[in-house]
Amino acid sequence: MDLIAAISSQLGVDANEAQGLAGAVLGSVQQQVSQKLGGADAAAFAGQLPELEGWKAQAGALGTGAGAGGGLLGAVSSLLGGGGSGFDMAALVQVASKAGLGPGAAQQLLPLLLQFLQSRLDPALLSRLTAAVPALSGTKNKGGLLGALGSILGG
Repeated sequence: MDLIAAISSQLGVDANEAQGLAGAVLGSVQQQVSQKLGGADAAAFAGQLPELEGWKAQAGALGTGAGAGGGLLGAVSSLLGGGGSGFDMAALVQVASKAGLGPGAAQQLLPLLLQFLQSRLDPALLSRLTAAVPALSGTKNKGGLLGALGSILGG
């Protein structure tokens, strides 16, 4: 799956903005992997998503303007920092807002990110990730990426 092309097409942003969005969100997921699963899984996550470092750099670059308040990565980190339990819809809305997009963009971004992670991560790593980060667990009661996708699709 070409995540950047999908984000660009669905949200009407250019490739740099799409890379920044992907880098901000997936960079925060990477932080959760490191904190909750440890170095081996963090290294596996990074190894299975080699373009992530460039995307995270783009997220930082998009946030360097005046009044950026930490940019896209800052928007996500502020919601996940201090032992946050994982990524949720509120974080996605804040990231979309930092990128100049409306709340509806977060709902469009969510299934794209999930589909990308499912297509790229080893199933065992994805399973450990969703177990360790409740926001990715997918149950309606817990919310998260999979739960929000189910809500969007009426499941």
